[in-house]
Amino acid sequence: MDKYNYISSLDFIKNIIEAKKDDVFIIDSIKNKRISYIQLGNMSMALVKHFNFLNIKKGDKLAVILNNSSEFAIIYFACLFSGIVFIPINPALSIDQKEYIIEESCAKNIIVSNDTIKDFQNTNKVKSNFLFLDQPSGILKSNNSDNNSFQFGIEVDFFKSSPFLNIDISDIQLIIYTSGTTSLPKGVVHSYKNLINNAWSFINEVHINEENRFYNNLAMTYTAGNFNLLFLPFVAKASLVIGETFSAKSVLKFWDPIISNKVNTLWLVPTIASILNDFDRGEIGKKYCREHMKLMLIGTAPLPQNVRNKFQEKYGHRLIESYGLSETLLISTEKPTTDLVEDSVGEILPIFDVKILDDSENILEDGKVGEICIFSNFLMLYYTDNKTSKNKYYKKEFRTGDYGYVKNNILFISGRKKDLIIRGGINISPMVIENVLYENEAIKESAVIGVPHPQMGEEIVATVVLKKGYDFSLVESELKEECKTKLSDIYIPTKFIQFKEFPHSSSGKIQKTKIREQLLK
Repeated sequence: MDKYNYISSLDFIKNIIEAKKDDVFIIDSIKNKRISYIQLGNMSMALVKHFNFLNIKKGDKLAVILNNSSEFAIIYFACLFSGIVFIPINPALSIDQKEYIIEESCAKNIIVSNDTIKDFQNTNKVKSNFLFLDQPSGILKSNNSDNNSFQFGIEVDFFKSSPFLNIDISDIQLIIYTSGTTSLPKGVVHSYKNLINNAWSFINEVHINEENRFYNNLAMTYTAGNFNLLFLPFVAKASLVIGETFSAKSVLKFWDPIISNKVNTLWLVPTIASILNDFDRGEIGKKYCREHMKLMLIGTAPLPQNVRNKFQEKYGHRLIESYGLSETLLISTEKPTTDLVEDSVGEILPIFDVKILDDSENILEDGKVGEICIFSNFLMLYYTDNKTSKNKYYKKEFRTGDYGYVKNNILFISGRKKDLIIRGGINISPMVIENVLYENEAIKESAVIGVPHPQMGEEIVATVVLKKGYDFSLVESELKEECKTKLSDIYIPTKFIQFKEFPHSSSGKIQKTKIREQLLK
């Protein structure tokens, strides 16, 4: 970390627009629109001028509840250039979760659209000011009124409009709310410095440059959608195609916008990879990946080895896995230029030092499993705590709650600390067992849970969701045999239970706490 030459000035961002001004940055495949780097700067600063007219200025918090669009990108960069704190809220969240985030964040203004305003039409709990975006026309209205409206596409001169006026690189830029898999979501506060340096560090490790063209079909209100697939491509001087948020239905036309817009870089999540494995039965995607794909990244959740192997064999392209958290952004990544180290999540980024701690907080040697602790000057600033205003700053150290180990600066994840099963005094990683379960072709999802046992402390319960057409009684016999063959006795589940479906967080992660609650009932 000490050797990393970090970016210390916001001129870095302005220089990107100057250097790439006439090149295309965004291709909006939904509206068939192209936006160059300088147009992005000009349009965003025009919106900043409108925000200032509405008395929304540096330090104010703006919540954004929108589906994927080029307007979302312009709003994001308007906040970036002006110091307005950007708070993305996933439209898929429940109204209770949305109301909680709005209240907890103290967002005075909220941008909604035709699709996302519905939840708020029957509630009086939200006292913030609503700005309504009519996405078909691209008009933003204050309080859904024709007065004080703004037309997206208007431009002013970026450089004459004083971007980053009175803004320091250490100022707050973004508040990400965690998906809340176990409790209410927490607001993670990031500075410009964290965002820029994390993106720049990752870009250099993976060798991303202006030749890369990304496809963004993850929800742009989700960290992977606005950081990995919007801000990071900008920092890399690359380009991106905005598509509709991925759904199981979209798999039928998954490759159409990718091929027509000459995308050569994908950033998948394991769920999408798994769906493509099972339901993309055509030859078009396979052929395109082999002939034109430059880079295929994957992250945000654990990647089962069988999903990875099947995808790589099917599409003829290596997946580059990364690991990160809302609190740290990207922590480690595999590299296209190095050999695959099985079960790892790649090399640790140079902006981080990673130490493995035992339960007494002693630093463990290479290869020993313990809690992953991150040391860096580029961590989140703090969690929001607007009720007490007692913000705990994380300037140097963050305990991840994940268990794993380090070997030759390569990071391996064993599982979440809270998911760890202690059976007969032995720590058992659920992920080890889940990887075995996923090798069975009938398994759609698996979650291994520890439940209380009077003698052993905890017993191991393997819960599974099957793909259509499979008989659980037959699959259960296969799983028992496979576990006996591939796992030590202490790791073998005592029960196998079928679920029709698992509870998921808004970011798609399996909510093991809720599964455990159902098992205990």
